Amino acid sequence: VLKGDANTAYFQAIANGRHRRNTIPLLWDGETLLQRPAELRAHVDGFYKALFTAPPRGGLPLAPTFWVGTQCVSDAENAALTAPFSEEEVWLAIMGMNPSSAPGPDGLPVKFFQT
Repeated sequence: VLKGDANTAYFQAIANGRHRRNTIPLLWDGETLLQRPAELRAHVDGFYKALFTAPPRGGLPLAPTFWVGTQCVSDAENAALTAPFSEEEVWLAIMGMNPSSAPGPDGLPVKFFQT
């Protein structure tokens, strides 16, 4: 009802008709006709929980020899990958970024760090 409008019988009829149209009076679950509100709620709740629940991930076990013969990271590569960052690497990374982008949750543009 808008400001100044009367809450008329016509308005009530329209509102009640819309409510009836938007109400689910009964459901069939495949075996039983559900009519009570508690049954309807439980059925709909269970349906959507099952729909949006991830299926269990069993998967297949890998054979113990699955990784045998695959290439691994060499000692030199491992040393390079686990070495601490150098100041030069950080500077090059920051200077190579778009100055008007905001890379992190702080919201500061890259230009702030480039100056």
